Amino acid sequence: MLPTTELASRCEALSSPDREVDGLLEINRDPMREIILYNEPGPFPQKSVRGPVYKLVLSGQDLADYISAPAYTGSLDAAIKLAPEGKAWSVLMEEMKRCSAANEEEADFLRRLPAYACAAAMRSKEFLNARYEG
Repeated sequence: MLPTTELASRCEALSSPDREVDGLLEINRDPMREIILYNEPGPFPQKSVRGPVYKLVLSGQDLADYISAPAYTGSLDAAIKLAPEGKAWSVLMEEMKRCSAANEEEADFLRRLPAYACAAAMRSKEFLNARYEG
């Protein structure tokens, strides 16, 4: 599982939606969500082995599709769901301003807005974790 700061950096670097990053964001959102990791070999019916989603060894679009990850990097509605609850909205808005300042072309900014929202949500989460742990 990627640290939230590294995941935020990957989101900021995107130039288009990315299903692999969507899957990583979904795992980060709820790493202990239980899922079928694999089926044991043998005669039918095979025994399913369940465990936390962060233990999956899939990657890329396969990962995102297997865990039914929303299109966080392609949909602003989905990306906003990543934002921590409560006062974190002010932190989220500051991060969005920082991301947008780095991008001068309006059309490019609008296309990348969901990825920026994902990055801002991850940075907000990291900020709040550091604030309450320290």
